[in-house]
Amino acid sequence: MLAAWIMGAGSAHGVARPARQSDSLVRIGLLVAAAGGDSARARDARRGAELAVKQWNARGGVAGRPVALVVRTMEGPWGSGSKAVVDLVFGERVHAILESLDGRGAHVAEQIVTKSQTPMLSAWATDVTLAGAFVPWYFRVVPDDRRQAAALAREIYGARRYRRVAVAATEAYDARVAARAFARQADSLGRTVTLDLTYRDGTAEVEALVDRIARSAVDALVLFGPPARSLTLIRRMAARGLQVPTFASLPFADALLCDSCRKDVEGVVFVAPGHWYAPSGRALSRAFEATYGTPPGAAAAYAYDGTRVLLRAIERAGLDRTRIQYALRQAGPWQGVTGVIQFDERGNRGGSVELLIMRGGKPHLLGAGRSGGGQP
Repeated sequence: MLAAWIMGAGSAHGVARPARQSDSLVRIGLLVAAAGGDSARARDARRGAELAVKQWNARGGVAGRPVALVVRTMEGPWGSGSKAVVDLVFGERVHAILESLDGRGAHVAEQIVTKSQTPMLSAWATDVTLAGAFVPWYFRVVPDDRRQAAALAREIYGARRYRRVAVAATEAYDARVAARAFARQADSLGRTVTLDLTYRDGTAEVEALVDRIARSAVDALVLFGPPARSLTLIRRMAARGLQVPTFASLPFADALLCDSCRKDVEGVVFVAPGHWYAPSGRALSRAFEATYGTPPGAAAAYAYDGTRVLLRAIERAGLDRTRIQYALRQAGPWQGVTGVIQFDERGNRGGSVELLIMRGGKPHLLGAGRSGGGQP
């Protein structure tokens, strides 16, 4: 009955609408992308947050108060997108906001929550320009582009000593920003990206990209963009007999949710979402699959962790937004399904960034794989 009341009948947008003025509820806002290219990620993020709320309510909520998840979609990068944030802050009067958006959407949300002094935790946006600015109300539970790029660059230029490296990014905003972050990391190591490529869908364009990679005789290839696009490129390279050591950023991890795709990514190294090798992550996978019939992707895992981090802070601070912000900044480390979570002085997630490598159709921690360790 409690779950039906909190997550029950929504508005025309399919959004749960708790009583706005009730002090008996802890209200967590969730911002996700509208239907379209990111609809699968938005669905997974919502499911991860919902599961966290369901489990928190099963243990009694926050100091006896049930938790309500109030979901809004960002319909556009500006204008109507900002209305969703305003509605959460001033209409629903949420106590904190979790977002699973691209960098542009996160910029819009960040500006509004800064002015309204509402704590916001990002469970997806990795834009380094967001990370570089000091916004005391903005936190990030996912490693930003700089930290992902640093982990990849250390492996590529340091451990493997590759010199001729190609970067291939889709035209999506986040992919291009991540590619630029990698190029800056290469520069910091005294290296220069040999080939900087941007591509769209379409057989002719992918074939032209493969031609350029073949002619350049690169030592390695780094991919930035949605996993489906990366898989298309990897398959075309394999069909042409082109074998280039391949690396990828965090979004690539969701390619492994497709069992039939695993044979295509043998040997690929990519940034690891921690829920694949932490014991608590395996517990999440079991609960998520039992509830939704599918394993959790990276967006679901980070949204799950982000929701729990916000609820922990509210347990410590109460319902005052300023106190919640202070609790987020001062508390930790927390053990999440994606690893240990603690924020630095700018609200960014600290700690190490792990890499996975596909071997025998299974992901292995790269360090463990080198030393003969087994599957995570």
